[in-house]
Amino acid sequence: MVRNWLAQVGIRLETKEIPWAELVTGARMRQCDLFFLGWTGDTGDPDNFVQPLFNSTNHGDLGNRTFFTDAGIDAKLAAGQSIRDPERRRQHYQELQRLLHDLAPWVFLSYEDQFLVTRPEVRGLSLHPLGMVYLENAWLDPTMNRGKDE
Repeated sequence: MVRNWLAQVGIRLETKEIPWAELVTGARMRQCDLFFLGWTGDTGDPDNFVQPLFNSTNHGDLGNRTFFTDAGIDAKLAAGQSIRDPERRRQHYQELQRLLHDLAPWVFLSYEDQFLVTRPEVRGLSLHPLGMVYLENAWLDPTMNRGKDE
């Protein structure tokens, strides 16, 4: 699919499948002109989405696999970690995200939205704000299904 997209704008792409363990080594990543990765934050804090991926001290296996380096971004990342006021923190990280978008160290292809759809008899099922589905308290209410299948 990507090869076809790029061909439409005159870019010839040779693809090679590389095992994950080999791909994520710093030396191997530096040999790639293009690769696909995803990221899921696991704390809900905005710093968790940008610090590992864009801080120049995290090159390679630590998360910054594109070896992106920008002193201004590093300074904003450091400053963000000390902001405790929730509104100031939100504004700071929104500005940081705008800067990253404008610098375009990556091609951002998609952003995930998650939905949880259930039937009326399913109870206790919840979707965590980070996108995880918790089944530990889920159960079926047998009174909700009475008479429907009879």
